[in-house]
Amino acid sequence: MRHSHANRSFEKKLAKNIDKDHKSFLSYMRNRSTSKPTIGPLVDTQQGSTSQPRDGETLEQFNEYFSSVFTAEDTKNLPRAKAVFHGSEDDKL
Repeated sequence: MRHSHANRSFEKKLAKNIDKDHKSFLSYMRNRSTSKPTIGPLVDTQQGSTSQPRDGETLEQFNEYFSSVFTAEDTKNLPRAKAVFHGSEDDKL
């Protein structure tokens, strides 16, 4: 693949600024990459099987899992934080 002068110049600029702007470099590399990350097979806890999820199923399976491991907190009996602001009401943001 031939690179134009503009492409080479852009890549040199990315390399030069990698310490200050690593996000741009990573974004460029991700776009240039031929392999795209995917989610592998998931275990279905209901059926005990492993399968490659189809579109939309992945979201549902993650939702089911995370819903099962988190508990609902009693929001009526939360502890109150100690007040650290001691100015007037007009000084509050």
